[in-house]
Amino acid sequence: VTKPAVTIDKRAQCAFTPTTNAALIIKCAFLNRSVLCEMPGCCDSLSSFFTFESTPLVPDVIIPDPTCPSRFVTKRCSVFNHDFEVYRDEIKETERWLFINKEGSWFGGKSRLLLENYVRGRRPGKPEQGEVLWEVTYDESPKYTAEPDSDSDSDADLDWGDVLDPRSSRNTFAIKWKMETEAHFVPGTKGAAKYTLKCKAKGGARRTVLTSYHNGEKLKDYDDRKWVKKISCKVYDIHGNRLDKFKCYSEDNQHSHLVQFDCAAFSSRRVGGWSSFGNTVITTKEGAEPSMALLMAHLCNTEFVPDEIAADFAPSWNEISYTDYTSDYED
Repeated sequence: VTKPAVTIDKRAQCAFTPTTNAALIIKCAFLNRSVLCEMPGCCDSLSSFFTFESTPLVPDVIIPDPTCPSRFVTKRCSVFNHDFEVYRDEIKETERWLFINKEGSWFGGKSRLLLENYVRGRRPGKPEQGEVLWEVTYDESPKYTAEPDSDSDSDADLDWGDVLDPRSSRNTFAIKWKMETEAHFVPGTKGAAKYTLKCKAKGGARRTVLTSYHNGEKLKDYDDRKWVKKISCKVYDIHGNRLDKFKCYSEDNQHSHLVQFDCAAFSSRRVGGWSSFGNTVITTKEGAEPSMALLMAHLCNTEFVPDEIAADFAPSWNEISYTDYTSDYED
């Protein structure tokens, strides 16, 4: 069998090694193992799917950096990372404009977003990095505080099936929580001022415990739910003066299928689905440095949205002391 040709994908940081049987060996540092693909012709899609770091190719024509109010569309590079390509007006190859590169861990600690253009090779030791217009640092593990909430929602919508044993019970425990975090924006080649974005959120969580018996054995089933009630953001200058205040508008308090922000620097709208992150349309406004406004809008639409904030909250039910609970059945 003829050995297949090697196609180098500069966006992929995994090792793609053609084999003599027209298969593909994918060695991924993240998985720390090799994956054998035996589907000829799938190399392009696999190289995109298994990309944990993305470095998009330089477009044929580099669009100059934004200098006035602009319309951007952001698109995620890969399902395995949080890097995004930024397009001018619409998603077309000829409209590729900027690149948002995320550095840091998915699993906590500090992360950084770099807004780059495609003018590369000017930073020693980083030939693949473009000029950094702006960068922002934020916490992947924001601070949450929680306390018991006696105002539990009704469990009428939960279908637990027929409970035949009189010893069976269903108890619902509710908590309310708050989250506070902040992000720090630092100019690169654009702008001179530093900014701080502070985000606050509040929401609730509920654990319903169904205790039942089967053949004399005691069984417990758990139903956990989390939701976000409110997300608000404030922007401050380096001296601590508040410049703006705005909220997140979402059609769903648990998921971010439709998210909108509107403030003095930008307006944005993101539409997602169950299996896709969704693209975001961002329009920067007069008076705001467009690159900074773009990066701030992107951060809000990827980190300060209901699904991300709810996912980061991990209640320790056993550590919370409850004085009240609602019960539909009593032992």
